[in-house]
Amino acid sequence: LIMALCCALTFFLGLLLYNLFVDKDEVVSSAMGMEMREFAKLTQCCSVIADLIAIIMVTDAVMQDRTFWPNWAPRLKNVWSQAAGGWVRVIVVWVVFVGGIALAIWGVLQSGRDPGEFEWDDRRIGGLTEGARTFLMSGIVFCDLFTVVQDWGFPSFQQPTDVPLDQHVLIAGTFVSQLQCDLLQRLVQRCGALLQRCPRCLPNGCSQRCKDLVPDPSFFHITIDGAWLTYGPLLFVLCIDLFCTRTQLMYDPLNYGQYVEPVAERIWTIVDGETLLRAYDHGTLRKGLESLISYQARRNRTTGAPLSAAAASDVQLNSRYFGNSIKWLAATPGLIMLFGFFPLVWAANKRRVLLQVMDKVGNLSRSIVGSSKVHPVDNADDEPSGKGTDGTFPKDSNHIEHNDLGNTNGSPAPSPPGDC
Repeated sequence: LIMALCCALTFFLGLLLYNLFVDKDEVVSSAMGMEMREFAKLTQCCSVIADLIAIIMVTDAVMQDRTFWPNWAPRLKNVWSQAAGGWVRVIVVWVVFVGGIALAIWGVLQSGRDPGEFEWDDRRIGGLTEGARTFLMSGIVFCDLFTVVQDWGFPSFQQPTDVPLDQHVLIAGTFVSQLQCDLLQRLVQRCGALLQRCPRCLPNGCSQRCKDLVPDPSFFHITIDGAWLTYGPLLFVLCIDLFCTRTQLMYDPLNYGQYVEPVAERIWTIVDGETLLRAYDHGTLRKGLESLISYQARRNRTTGAPLSAAAASDVQLNSRYFGNSIKWLAATPGLIMLFGFFPLVWAANKRRVLLQVMDKVGNLSRSIVGSSKVHPVDNADDEPSGKGTDGTFPKDSNHIEHNDLGNTNGSPAPSPPGDC
């Protein structure tokens, strides 16, 4: 995540520097040369693919689990993991993945207002305002992050060391638990070998300095397990959802060739190309032409009839626009989860380290207690007698036995009166 943010920041700064030294016609901007609906369909297809990958990976991992929840649906898990040598799991995953992606992309591309495309005309369901749309996107961002937090491997996503090899969770659609790539490692090793073979061609000590600068070849051995394959695409989806949330927060119909009906607050979209080219310059509304993109300029305020043939092609959407600031409050759940995600990662790492230390201390204490053997002793040895090791008293001992009471010359002491 940190590397992705650093790369994005670096690209952004590079674009700013690039725009400073090129002509106006070559400036890199947000104008992509396509309509917004085409860009929306593109992002929806990418989001569907990444979401479907995450859903399949998570479902497959749950069905393979025999460590955390072994008593949940054991027969179904056994069929999923063991049937036909595991090929049932692999085939089902690929069929669902390919079929789901094909069906989803076809549905997205076939939606629109053109003849033969899917169109939603029911006014009873829908009509979301900008506040409701922002709340919906905020909830999606919340669910994206909450899915990551709920994973049993969060935040390290490492396989437990005490799990047998036959119980490791395999990557969906495969028979391996990790994907490995040693191409860069072999390339670095080959370069190191070439440096050793031609030391005469290089200045003195240059070969050793190059080795010191480059990390060990094992550093370039790439290993990816199922958890990162699951949540890597989900991070991409999170970025798309954040962009969509930002679009809803900053949404203004004028920026998208749209205007609002005064009474019903419905949004109308202009599809006439000539009007859009006259009012916009590379997607930016020209100054002083805001009046062209308005309900008064397109339709009669009383009857709602179009004022021109171009206005008759305008499309009324089911969505509405109020222009209030409640949308910022609607974005609260996603923003709270976004800003709370990093403290959760930090706290989970601290807890994981603490548990590891406590486990090591417990193992050490058990090993110490197990190594110290306690031998049983006789009862006579437990009582101090004051005698030496040979059964005699020490010379300076003041100990007097019961038989010596009243007679210090060694003769037996007389019995007390009444004794038999």
